[in-house]
Amino acid sequence: MFLVPYYIGLKHNYSVSLVYHGKKGEKDSLYKGVQMIPLHYKGGYDCFSFLSEWYFCWYILKNAKNIDCLVRFHFSYQTAIIGWIYKKVNPKGFFYIKGDGYGAWLALFREKSWFKGTSKRDQKCWPVKWKNRIIRFILNKMCQLADKVSVELPEIFECLSREKAFKERPEKLKLMFNGIDERSLYAYGIREFDIVEKENVILSVGRHGSWQKNTMMFLNALSQVDLKNWKVFFIGTVETHDCLFQREIDGFFEKNPSMREQVCFIGPIYNQKKLYEYYNKAKVFVHTALYESYGIVLGEAFRFKNYIISTPVGIAPQLIKHGYGCLCECNNVNQLVKILQDVIDGNVSLEQLFQQVKILNKAFSYDNEIDKLGNFRIE
Repeated sequence: MFLVPYYIGLKHNYSVSLVYHGKKGEKDSLYKGVQMIPLHYKGGYDCFSFLSEWYFCWYILKNAKNIDCLVRFHFSYQTAIIGWIYKKVNPKGFFYIKGDGYGAWLALFREKSWFKGTSKRDQKCWPVKWKNRIIRFILNKMCQLADKVSVELPEIFECLSREKAFKERPEKLKLMFNGIDERSLYAYGIREFDIVEKENVILSVGRHGSWQKNTMMFLNALSQVDLKNWKVFFIGTVETHDCLFQREIDGFFEKNPSMREQVCFIGPIYNQKKLYEYYNKAKVFVHTALYESYGIVLGEAFRFKNYIISTPVGIAPQLIKHGYGCLCECNNVNQLVKILQDVIDGNVSLEQLFQQVKILNKAFSYDNEIDKLGNFRIE
């Protein structure tokens, strides 16, 4: 959330303040020129609960007149309320919504949506129908209220562009991908490896063991793959919420003891430079998620010239369209086994393929993406 307002400030010479939940821990009062303002509140509410958001509403009510541009993330009730308060108190202020992936709200705009319900019983359930209509009405009003709205994926852009809020003012809706912070990357001083310098490393980054990330699909495939001289690095937490995934990992190594030296669970890496160094040396990135709002890790893998093998989620199809990667069906372990073995055996020559397709891996920088938004003043 930090990078979007940060780059807007750089592009338009704005002073930027970021208001955040103080419950999440105190941060430096000034970071990269951005003033960090914690909101402290009473009670045991979760940081993203509806009740805790009232503290943001109160902050906006008190400070709206001093805010020239308000940036709010995600489509939600809270965003609608905060935006309404801001525009009422400061009608000349600029209200920008940075939309995320589909979510339950945006799913209402899809022709086939799990949120609408697919069974005949769901279609006849009038409370669900009315709830969906109310949410859709609020979402349309919220988008009409905003001076600019951006979304992350082309399919979401297409869905929203047909809605009333953007038929009247299509210039308000922008497609902006989540970019890479090239300025920080440059400051890290990482020498980027060419494809021939990379190691025989397959990388996977995420919350391993969560239902969404579906790491078991990858482990099941690895048990059938001959890795030869390749290594696999899993970076990220081993989840305990959905299941005790460590048991699955232990079971994998009991069945495949020869892979203990080649398959490594490294754990979470919070140092961005160190994480980028893993992307830099890896040739292949594997992502087996069941769903994804965008998939920041996919963009990072693309930036470091990783051959992306992914289920068709988030930004993966858009990145793989460039020609350097391969889509795999969700939970199709046999297909994943074949794709991996073809790469390891050299049937897919990554060096030759990379030279043929000429990947513009620096295209998705925040410097470029923020330019898509245009100006931040009311005409």
